[in-house]
Amino acid sequence: MAYKICIKISDVLTTIQEDPSIVESITNGRIKGTPEMSKMRRNKLMQAVGATDIVNYVKELVFGQYNENITDDIDLVVYTAAIKQDNPELVKARELNIPTVERGEFLGEITKLFKDTIGIAGTHGKTSTTSMVASAFVEADYDPSIQVGAVLKLINGNYRVGNSDYFIIEACEYCDSYHNFKQRSAIVLNIDNDHLDYFKNIDNIQKSFETYVSHLPEDGYLILNRDDERCYNLRHSSKANIITVGSTDESDWTYKNVTFDDDGFPTYDVYKSNEFMGSITLKVAGMHNVFNSLCCVALCDAYGINVETVAKALIKFTGASRRLEYKGMLNGAKVYDDYGMTTSEWTKTKLPEVNTDQWLGLNDYIFELEEEKMDSGTKYSGVINLKKIFGLLEKFELPIDFRKEMQELYESLMDKYFG
Repeated sequence: MAYKICIKISDVLTTIQEDPSIVESITNGRIKGTPEMSKMRRNKLMQAVGATDIVNYVKELVFGQYNENITDDIDLVVYTAAIKQDNPELVKARELNIPTVERGEFLGEITKLFKDTIGIAGTHGKTSTTSMVASAFVEADYDPSIQVGAVLKLINGNYRVGNSDYFIIEACEYCDSYHNFKQRSAIVLNIDNDHLDYFKNIDNIQKSFETYVSHLPEDGYLILNRDDERCYNLRHSSKANIITVGSTDESDWTYKNVTFDDDGFPTYDVYKSNEFMGSITLKVAGMHNVFNSLCCVALCDAYGINVETVAKALIKFTGASRRLEYKGMLNGAKVYDDYGMTTSEWTKTKLPEVNTDQWLGLNDYIFELEEEKMDSGTKYSGVINLKKIFGLLEKFELPIDFRKEMQELYESLMDKYFG
């Protein structure tokens, strides 16, 4: 008999034919994983949560949100935290008494199958840093399993099934999903306002991260941003071995002598406890990626991977999809696609380190200048950068209708916030 698992990802419903042994491990909508579970069954769970191997695993792909997509031959529906409780497909699944489980809980049970799960958390930079750590572990022949929130060229998808006890995951804080994970180690990159529909304020975000790191064991490692006060304060909430990364000698790991080429790609020297450890050259742009990669270096060092090996991995890493992803040339402009979730990511970390006379970046969320998320300075910065982008649209002679739309948007934002 064939069993089906439905992976509910935003507006895409993926139906996966699966082995009965997977479904038999479900009780009341919960996957019950144990360290003794065979690698074969563990790998099938990984493939289910990844849901990207279209040729071998996806039997039916349905777009749209319709209750008729849910049929009584489905044995489990997995949905993301972005799916609301009144979603027609989720409602239908419950009407049919089909077990449902949120993806964070589903992934959490998979983490219990590994002895050494490593989570990369933080408001900004999770996907890029997870991809860097994954690349380094693969370079070192550690054969990790990987789950990341973007397409990574190295693994030709967003997941990899390895044969070791290492599981590298992107740990998202939304709806406290990462509290479900059983981890040995973690990186926390930063703590900032985001997902305020759930958290309401920065204090609740801080508390959420405190709970997250409190779950780490004494033999684990916690890599923290020494420059971010809220992040650094997490050292008081964890039993794990604390390793700090930052811009000053007060940090365990720091960077010095940072230079950028014409594409904004940095090279820098790595120091551990003020001792020179080697140099790193990146093929991804921005000062923020200097920090992201240094966190990767610090974590890898704790796991016995030296700087030279990490450097070899990072020189090959050209970025994850939609993270300052180079798309090509347009009328002499280099065009990048960047899926930043907050205006601060765009204005504070990306534009300053590249030559804005040579490239044009467009970001989905730079236009969402929400008052509850930003102070007046950040709002002003966001609007001014929008003005810079509008100027570039004229310079590179992009379509007049698009330029008109951007001009109207700019004027409406100026009127809303400063009129």
